[in-house]
Amino acid sequence: MESVVLFKERQAMWQNPIMWGVLPGMIFAFTMVFTKAKPDGSIDWTGVWVLAIVFGLLIFLVVLGNMRTEITEECILVRWFPLQRKVREIRWADVKKAELRNYSPLTEYGGWGLKGSRKNRAYNVTGDRGLQLELNDGKKVLIGTRKSEALEALLHELRRKSLIV
Repeated sequence: MESVVLFKERQAMWQNPIMWGVLPGMIFAFTMVFTKAKPDGSIDWTGVWVLAIVFGLLIFLVVLGNMRTEITEECILVRWFPLQRKVREIRWADVKKAELRNYSPLTEYGGWGLKGSRKNRAYNVTGDRGLQLELNDGKKVLIGTRKSEALEALLHELRRKSLIV
């Protein structure tokens, strides 16, 4: 029997305001390389192609990059596409503590995305609010959210049902 999804959220990378600065920066850099001529007056096509490939990959990440979170009574499922091939499943039975908290993406994790270490991992796209999980094995996982009120209500309901601590 498949579990009922109680909470679902999809956050796209383009929702992060910082990403809106990436495109103008890329256009500026591309223009600088494209207009920089060699001493003989010809264009440095190698530089143009390298930048085109790098910018293409960045645009791919910004346009297609997204994080999906689903929560059921049994587990939390999170995937940061395209950085993760498989969905990460965190069973509630493996969670010692779960709470919503404010955090600083830059100072605590070095920015947005799939960040941190094996012991302290963060999945975030934008904002400064997230679900902090402390697992039974001592690892910590932070999952960013833009729906903190709905998530807070769900955590309260799961605690009321004694499904989580």
